[in-house]
Amino acid sequence: MLRLTARHADAWNTAWFGEPDDRLERQLADFEAALREEDRDRKEVKVTVGIDLREADSEAAASRVAGLIPAYANRADEPIFPRAYSTRHSDSCSRLMRPDDVRSSYDMVAEAYAQKFFDELQPKPFDRAILDDFAAALNARVTLDVGCGPGHVASYLSGCGLDATGVDLSPAMIKIARRLNPTLVFEVADMRNLPAAGGTVGGIAAFYSVIHIPREEVPAVLLEFRRVLIPSGRLLIAVHEGSGTVKSQEFMGKQVPFEMTLFEKDEIIDLLTAAGFDVATAKVRAPYEFESQTQRLYLVATRGPG
Repeated sequence: MLRLTARHADAWNTAWFGEPDDRLERQLADFEAALREEDRDRKEVKVTVGIDLREADSEAAASRVAGLIPAYANRADEPIFPRAYSTRHSDSCSRLMRPDDVRSSYDMVAEAYAQKFFDELQPKPFDRAILDDFAAALNARVTLDVGCGPGHVASYLSGCGLDATGVDLSPAMIKIARRLNPTLVFEVADMRNLPAAGGTVGGIAAFYSVIHIPREEVPAVLLEFRRVLIPSGRLLIAVHEGSGTVKSQEFMGKQVPFEMTLFEKDEIIDLLTAAGFDVATAKVRAPYEFESQTQRLYLVATRGPG
């Protein structure tokens, strides 16, 4: 993913806050020139740190910056998220990842999201193979699909012979999941407090749901996963690879806030290990051409003893 250097990001943040429009215009020009300079010098551009455009009146600037970056994105392996940016600012400062905000955003886009993603596993043989292996290795049939969305992963696991229940923070998404999968059970729940007694679940699949947890809260979420799993229970987690976060004020074609946490492979392995899991596999998948262009991480871990 094309990122910016710390030098550019620091200069941008210094110029942006409280500066008049003419200074902003010059900074945009300097920003574009810096990108060209990096390209000419063939310097490594896959480094972290982005631009902080969290202020409400920054939409026009954000749009222009988003227009500048794709012109150079083809020099890297992946294009950036449209109209989004990554940042290393502390996730504790996030205003978009509170449960109420995540719930509200997904309630707003639930129908569009279901239409786009309910059948997404069909053209993804890698993902189906991961789920097949996960299901075959479980010692108990009771399984949770955490952050289930429209229920496509729960449905797939059910087809593998598991007793799969889907949980999601969004009531609108759960309503759709029940409609699309009338024979399965779906519940509105926060992954920080799963609706299961301790040591009763054979497996948890969390496909792109932990990405909506602030980084500092991920250890507590993983401990909650461990709490409900049986000894030797398995966790399958999928996340987007990277560092920092991705933020946007547009999601699924609607003007709603969106934010996700990116994880490096070693980082998520360390988090799982610290939470009492033994990591069995950690695989990286390149994005399919029809997906958002991020590397994908798939990790399978077993609940450790104790």
